[in-house]
Amino acid sequence: HLVLGSGPPGGSWHNMQGSQLTLSLNNWLELPGCDFQDWLRAHRSTTVRKPCNLVTNGVKSDGYNYDRATTSHIAEYYKDFVNNTNIASNFWNDAKVLSVKRVDQSDCANCHCRVSSVH
Repeated sequence: HLVLGSGPPGGSWHNMQGSQLTLSLNNWLELPGCDFQDWLRAHRSTTVRKPCNLVTNGVKSDGYNYDRATTSHIAEYYKDFVNNTNIASNFWNDAKVLSVKRVDQSDCANCHCRVSSVH
């Protein structure tokens, strides 16, 4: 598998205002084997945020257990996931697909298509 993207892993999350909160609950955005709350504690331990009552539905928390994450946290979480799971070699960042063409199996035993891109 190959992932072609116009930016770093995490995609459009990197283009959003970093302090903006996600619409989805943060556990809905988790990736397999990488708990978001654990990642947040490990990577943002010096960033203590006071969650607003609207976000936490009035539940008091220690600053880590809020329901919604910032878009900047999600962007970094996804980028770290790619690096920590050793799948970075499957990602072509800043790539633009120019064409995709089906190839004859006789040209390449394991190929199904040829992708032309600027990378």
